[in-house]
Amino acid sequence: MREVVLEAELEAVHLASLVQLVEGEMFDGWLHCPTGRLGLRQGAVVAARCGELDGMPALRELFLCPVGRVRLERGVAEGAPLGGTLALVMEGVRIADEWDRLAPLVLDEAAGFEAPTIGPVDRALLNGFDGVRTTYEVVKAAGIRPSGVTDALLQLMDEGWLVEVAPARPDEVRRWQATVGTEPVEAPAPAPVAAAPEPEPEPMAPAPTAVEPQDYYEALDAGRIALRAGDHDAAEASFMAALAARPGDRIAAQNLKRVRALQASA
Repeated sequence: MREVVLEAELEAVHLASLVQLVEGEMFDGWLHCPTGRLGLRQGAVVAARCGELDGMPALRELFLCPVGRVRLERGVAEGAPLGGTLALVMEGVRIADEWDRLAPLVLDEAAGFEAPTIGPVDRALLNGFDGVRTTYEVVKAAGIRPSGVTDALLQLMDEGWLVEVAPARPDEVRRWQATVGTEPVEAPAPAPVAAAPEPEPEPMAPAPTAVEPQDYYEALDAGRIALRAGDHDAAEASFMAALAARPGDRIAAQNLKRVRALQASA
């Protein structure tokens, strides 16, 4: 029987933090997640499994499970590192953040146009975007792993082939979490309009513009767009603005940490 070294809830400790922790401890063994597991050798991730997926595709999918219990066990995992720990964590956090954004969106193909197929996003999947169902519902009905199509769907949105045609439905975030065998958690909802603007945080470079709580989502989306465009300074300012609108928000804080790590490695 393997020795269990640590158990934790993903609601309290992000998978990214656990992966960085085991690297610092040069741990040998397995990190069991609700939807799969990671193999660790001298702290490096040398294996990943999630259903039928192995390697990097599996690691990306594992990061999409934000709730549930994880277990760290001593053991022997063979293989070469899948990559540098920081790069793996950044990719995992990025794909999870992008899917959180996509899951509740109600999309349709732009009027008068037929979107091109990109990689795993084929015509059958595109036909599912009918302006009624959310992205979560379309992807689930197609039986496709969301981590495999997230980037292609974002590209189609950026290029104008897929457009939002109805208000997003954040409840789909809870529904998605329930499908990965975990208890759903309350999805963030827009905060009520404040009587006065939120105070600006302590000056940091670059200092964000003060925003009202209802602008949290706009600031978060602006940061994601800037990050994909490689504009790290603008991304940092937007994520700081999101934190000013909703102090202590985990999504905004994780993105801010991510962009600052990219700035430091540039």
